[in-house]
Amino acid sequence: MTWNWTHLVAAMAGGGLGAGLRFSVSWWTQAMRWNPQQASLGTLVVNVAGCLMIGLLLGGQRLSTDWHRVFVVTGLLGGLTTFSALGWETFALYETHGVARAGMYVALHLILGLGAVFLGSELA
Repeated sequence: MTWNWTHLVAAMAGGGLGAGLRFSVSWWTQAMRWNPQQASLGTLVVNVAGCLMIGLLLGGQRLSTDWHRVFVVTGLLGGLTTFSALGWETFALYETHGVARAGMYVALHLILGLGAVFLGSELA
């Protein structure tokens, strides 16, 4: 896929929709008092839903053009949750390189990501 302006616009439009959905799910889970203290239930819901959607769409190759893939996967699902990308990439690593490489990929994301949160918090 080559870079072009229509792909950028597709990613931005999809990302806006995904971010709006994420906000709405988080607000709704708090408003329903399922998780009034934290947003973790909303995060769990969007992460699982995003992983299911990316598996359905990319696993079945259901997106007909690069524009559709950028709008839905990079934009919509990226705005909803980047966890879906982590899930898909881990699955692809598992299929091509096995469980050890996939496990290391997940471990690095968790260790480095949580470490970066800690470091950022301490630096602030």
